[in-house]
Amino acid sequence: MKNKQEARRYLLGAAAAEEQMAVEERYLSDQDFFEQVVAVEKELLDDYARDRLSPGERELFERFYLAHPKRRARAMTAVALASTLDRLKPLEAEPQTSHWLNNMFAWFSGRRLAFGMAALSLLLALGSAWLLFEMRRLRSDLAQSRNAQNATEQRERELSGLLAEQRGRRDQLLAELEKLRAAQQESKTNSQPSFVSLLLTAGLVRDGGADTPRLVIPEGIEKVRLQLKIKEGGYPRYRVSVETADGRIIRTLQNLRPSPSNIFTIQLPSRIFTSGEYVLALSGVDVNGESDSLNKTLFHVESKARTARN
Repeated sequence: MKNKQEARRYLLGAAAAEEQMAVEERYLSDQDFFEQVVAVEKELLDDYARDRLSPGERELFERFYLAHPKRRARAMTAVALASTLDRLKPLEAEPQTSHWLNNMFAWFSGRRLAFGMAALSLLLALGSAWLLFEMRRLRSDLAQSRNAQNATEQRERELSGLLAEQRGRRDQLLAELEKLRAAQQESKTNSQPSFVSLLLTAGLVRDGGADTPRLVIPEGIEKVRLQLKIKEGGYPRYRVSVETADGRIIRTLQNLRPSPSNIFTIQLPSRIFTSGEYVLALSGVDVNGESDSLNKTLFHVESKARTARN
């Protein structure tokens, strides 16, 4: 009974989308249910032909079922069959007039009924065959539609996968671009001078004045390079000390030799300097290890670093 109601709602277009899809899937896979749908359609056509549908069902039938040209042809066939059957109903017996008249009427009636039944049987056979053919064709069309839908869904999945892959590739390229920008920024930072230099000429300590060499250490500078030019050498090795104005030694470098142009070059961390006066002391060391103080050169440091420590 439930199957019959589902099939009737489906044929009238009254079923919800989920129910309609379930009915279609079932009669494509269940032969018994398919035959039930065919039987319900025959009954629905007969009810329409004999005007036994309710006003609501008739409206649904004409709006949904008859919208399909081939279904409309089946409905016209059903109306013709019903009309033929109605005309062939046995006639009520009239009052007997005579025995020979009754026999003659029976003979004509029998011939007419036999011919009508034969025609009716032929029409029913043709209608059933056509209905079966249409249902099978419908099943085939629906199966092709499902295959096309599956192909479309497969294509959509492939496109979704391709889109996800492209997004991943884009994110990777953006990450690489960000790394490149960071490397370029670091390269620019590294390209800035990392040290400051001061060239001094060896001489005696003098009082600080306008002519005192000045070393400015900007913020962010890590190294200080001091160069000391002497008039001539004469010692196999030298020692250079960096002292504060009050004589405190903050750094000593041993075993130094000047360049061919008699210049000593030493490199020190900038953090050991604070703003103030400093002395670069040069001593010569002979072959016996004895040292002689040669000269002391005064210079002024102006440090702009936030912190400074030894």
